[in-house]
Amino acid sequence: MAKAVRTDDPTRDLLTKRTDHAEAGIPEYRIVDPRFATVTAPLTGDEYAEPGVFACGDRAASLLLAREARTA
Repeated sequence: MAKAVRTDDPTRDLLTKRTDHAEAGIPEYRIVDPRFATVTAPLTGDEYAEPGVFACGDRAASLLLAREARTA
């Protein structure tokens, strides 16, 4: 899942929604922030650890998709 940060309420998308998605068990979540042209990814697991913020041209691999490819 990916979520774009709304410029009128970034706290809701960066904190509140992130917690809601973790509690709902969404396995992987990315936050697209158009204010800074960045993607925070991948956010995975119960706590949604945040391993990196990526800018245009950076590569952000999906831990979920990599895991699926290994089990296929």
